[in-house]
Amino acid sequence: MDKRVFLSLLFLNKDVLTLDDLLHIETLGDAPVEITMDHAATVLTDNGYVDTDTGALTPDGQEALHVGQHLYGEDGDVQSVIDQLRVQEVVDHGETPQSLYDRISPDQ
Repeated sequence: MDKRVFLSLLFLNKDVLTLDDLLHIETLGDAPVEITMDHAATVLTDNGYVDTDTGALTPDGQEALHVGQHLYGEDGDVQSVIDQLRVQEVVDHGETPQSLYDRISPDQ
């Protein structure tokens, strides 16, 4: 799993992105004529990490998120993103949130 896939999982889990944000759908009238997925969306759907009907992470997606936490948890770019998400949660909810790593464990 590359860092972009991990961050996509994280953003989907935190409702920062939806699956539709990772797709580009061209339509003719109301009918889709071409659907283009970026690399992360392809990996997410091909591996069953996200339910394509609901956009929610599947149990496999939760496990992949947990694995990504171990792979990229110390990465400076990832830490910066996690810090920004924590700050946004404080702004949105007015309190210091539970540890992000506690919330993305596969048991939850």
